[in-house]
Amino acid sequence: MKRNNNKYIKRVLKSNNYITANEITMSQIIKTIDNYKYFFLPVMSNKELDLASIDDEDFDNFETINKNVYILNEYEYECNDDDYYIFNDFFNRNQTNKKCVLNIILSYEYLLKTLLVLERNKIVHLELCPENIVFVNDKKTLIRNFERSFVSDKPHHNLFNEYNPAKIYLPLEVQLICYMNKLKLVSLSYENICFLIEDFNKYLSLSPINNILIGNLNKEEQYLSLKHLINKPNDYIMDSLLGTSIYWNNYSLSIMYLIMLSMLNISRDNKFVKNFSHILLLGMKRERIDSIIELFNSMILSIDEKEWNAILN
Repeated sequence: MKRNNNKYIKRVLKSNNYITANEITMSQIIKTIDNYKYFFLPVMSNKELDLASIDDEDFDNFETINKNVYILNEYEYECNDDDYYIFNDFFNRNQTNKKCVLNIILSYEYLLKTLLVLERNKIVHLELCPENIVFVNDKKTLIRNFERSFVSDKPHHNLFNEYNPAKIYLPLEVQLICYMNKLKLVSLSYENICFLIEDFNKYLSLSPINNILIGNLNKEEQYLSLKHLINKPNDYIMDSLLGTSIYWNNYSLSIMYLIMLSMLNISRDNKFVKNFSHILLLGMKRERIDSIIELFNSMILSIDEKEWNAILN
């Protein structure tokens, strides 16, 4: 972190490639959104550097890559180092059960509103995971790293070039696009879809939320949602899958908070945990964000004082 005009700047050196260029482009779009600083952490400035001209003091984070030209991206944080936390670090910093639950509630509500902003601007974030959620001053919860983001009516197929089912924050449709690109498939067979569904659920079953997901992830439902794509042309398949992208951000957020709930030292039979889990599962199953916000607020109001005391004490 470096101070600049009374604000802190993080300077990150990245290779000059398509993904880095996409983050710069998406950051320019983000900065046109009203009050974007309350929701996002885009690239504020960038410049091209030759490796030989770089001083160690010019960056905090350096990835060794076999290229000579790099982009130095600067991100603006209005905080001190001690007030800046990545998602998992924030919840792992020896919080009491009470404070952890309160922070889960406040941050989830904040991020739902952020997802509404993304939705209204047709922005889909393909790396919405704990590493890219930042807590600043215990007040703002920001989304960063727009390298693999796109505007939904202008998708970039170069962003779907890595099939990795271990990335459980990505929904089935994203994994399918990546799977097709990896194998250079021009159509889909019954066997392709069955393999993907098995692979997808295998990694979810290994995650901390497996006990919550049991009985809620139906492979037959997943197959039925993809069955209409069998033997269809590639353009039809891609258009159909990308047509679901409005739900992808909320899917990723729901997975994050299901994992967080599973780590709480609270019984899964507790009303808060049970009802919140239900809402998050709806978020995984294409419930609209505005409906999720309404359900979440109703759930919070429905818990009586005795139940809150059982959670927070």
